[in-house]
Amino acid sequence: MVEIDDHSIIKKVLEGDTASFAEIVVRYQQIIFNLTYQMTGNEEDARDLTQEIFIRAYMNLDRIDPHYKFFSWLYRLGVNQTLDFIKRRKPLILTENLMAHDRYAENENGNLTEKKTYVRKAIQKLKPKYRLLIVMKYYSALSYDQMSLITGIPEKKVKSRLFEARQMLRTTLKSSMEIL
Repeated sequence: MVEIDDHSIIKKVLEGDTASFAEIVVRYQQIIFNLTYQMTGNEEDARDLTQEIFIRAYMNLDRIDPHYKFFSWLYRLGVNQTLDFIKRRKPLILTENLMAHDRYAENENGNLTEKKTYVRKAIQKLKPKYRLLIVMKYYSALSYDQMSLITGIPEKKVKSRLFEARQMLRTTLKSSMEIL
């Protein structure tokens, strides 16, 4: 079966075949959910945000420039929606209870490893601009070029901020381990 490209699907949707948008959702819902979940640290918020992002994408399909990749546009929309959400809400306090029920960071035995708990907590402590780059690089596996395109930040600055974010994570993780 030949996969139809994103812009062909969007064209079909804009011509009235609204059911075709389901293909876009199927293609990208997991990566958008991963973005929102890693940024918010909350499964329910991530599900709600993912739904909002796809609704907003659907409502704005006519604004997409066919010269650019749809994925970059959608991911940027997801980033913006998620950052707006983070600004609006009170700071999230991650509890042991939340982390213990985190099915997205379970090992093969179904148990949350201590290392993953510390890493996830450390990521949540980062400012959103640093957290976003960590999520994009290590959870979404985006290239520096893609990260630059999506954030609107020059590639060199992306690399620099990512380096700073890693340093912050390293410091936070070291201090967490010293407490133990």
